[in-house]
Order: sequence, then structure tokens, then C-alpha cells
Amino acid sequence: MPVNTCNNFSEDIEQWAYINFRLQVMISKEVPSISQTMRRELKTIGYEGISLDYLNAVQKEELLSKDAFFGYLQTGHRIIAYVLKINGLNREMFNSIHESIENAYKKAIEKNGQHELIETSYQYALQTLAVFRP
Repeated sequence: MPVNTCNNFSEDIEQWAYINFRLQVMISKEVPSISQTMRRELKTIGYEGISLDYLNAVQKEELLSKDAFFGYLQTGHRIIAYVLKINGLNREMFNSIHESIENAYKKAIEKNGQHELIETSYQYALQTLAVFRP
């Protein structure tokens, strides 16, 4: 795997985290609008579940529950798994990783407003990252 430059690496992590946070918000809306961009992003993050075009309230609740694909546990895990995939355990990059996840969180909040699910996913991702931090 090629070595990432700090800026490119940080941008990749920030974009990955932001996509995950943004998709949580989109799915939690009363009537999610599933654009072509969103469909690509869903595929990028590995979502292969039920169609999101016509979710009923129960299906939406199930997808956003704690342990579900868009719940805070799996979202936090996806973000950190991506970090570990491209960074390994390069501990010198952990400050940059933390900053990138924080930037994605701030961007998601700025564009979508405060959102409990994003907040919980963000905190969980940071807690998971702390396990690997020197």
C-alpha cells in the first residue's frame, strides 16, 4: 500500500467520516431523498441492505438503532476500520486522524445542524481510536 502524505491522508479520513455522518442524517429524515451521489456513497461504505427509497418508520428505526448499519456503533467502527486500513498502527499520525474526524464532525454539524446520532457516533469513534493511541 502506498504511503499517504499527511494532507491526502487527512483529507481521505475526513471525507470518509463525513460521508458516514451525513448518511446517518439523511436516513434519519422523515422522507430521505436518495440521490445518485448518495447511492454511490452507500455503496462506497459497504451498505447492501434494504432499499432506502421507501423506508417505513420501523425500518428506519431499525437501521439507526445502536447496533445497526447506521447506528453509532457500526458507524464509529467503520470510521476507525477505515483509519486502520489506510494507516495501520502508525501512531505518529493519531493527532492528524483525530483532527480529521473532528473536522468531519464539525462539517456535518455545520451543514445539518446538531444531531444526536452524529454526536454519539463521533464520540464513539474517538473512544475507539483512543484504544489504539500511544
